[in-house]
Order: sequence, then C-alpha cells, then structure tokens
Amino acid sequence: MKAASYEVFSLVITQLQGFNMKTAFTYLPNLTNLTLTFGAKHVGMQYERPLFGMKMSDAKTFAQCLRTTHQLTYLALPGNLIDDDLAGIL
Repeated sequence: MKAASYEVFSLVITQLQGFNMKTAFTYLPNLTNLTLTFGAKHVGMQYERPLFGMKMSDAKTFAQCLRTTHQLTYLALPGNLIDDDLAGIL
C-alpha cells in the first residue's frame, strides 16, 4: 500500500475480516471512493451469523477513520447489516 499510496483513488473490498481500516486511511490519503463489505462470502455449510455484517467495534474504528479523511466523497456499505445502533455510531 505504501508504494501506491498516492495513486489509489478508489477501493472496493467485498470481503473484509480482521483488517484494520486505519491502515487503509493512513496509507491511502487520496482515497475518494470506497465500497466496503464486512464479513465473509460463500461460506457454504460453515455458515455462522457472526461472520456477516459490520460489528460495533468495526463501526467505532471506521467512524474514527471517517473523521480523519477529507478526500472521501463516495461511500457505499452494501451487505453490512447496518441497524439503528450501527448507524448511530457511524
């Protein structure tokens, strides 16, 4: 990410687990478009409800990141199971 830090303007992550979003916002200062889906895809028989959607801890970290960025103009959070509590945090 460091090598391409000033060249990345758009980022699409469709399966995010265990990644600290602070890293992306730190190393991608020109990020203007972000599409982000927390959780797993195509789990088949290993389905577990906690594998899907944004968690409270994810929302808190992500909200901190959003406060620090001034370049982001487009944000999509599809499939994150965002309820009233998560929306309040964001």
